[in-house]
Amino acid sequence: MSSRAADYGYKMQSFQGQLTECLGNFRAIDSMLQETLIGLQNNGNRAERALNTQAPFITKQLDESSEILPT
Repeated sequence: MSSRAADYGYKMQSFQGQLTECLGNFRAIDSMLQETLIGLQNNGNRAERALNTQAPFITKQLDESSEILPT
């Protein structure tokens, strides 16, 4: 095997190792982004439910309290 072919083989192995590492990093980052997105969606859903159910209830209670309490 010539020196050029051996050098080419070494470079290919090095490139393969770098590519494998980058792919692993990409998968780890993708997984973290997916978890973050799910967390944001869940928090958004909770906030929407609170806005639609708890906020009107609190407003009603405040209105009732203001009618009962002297001003």
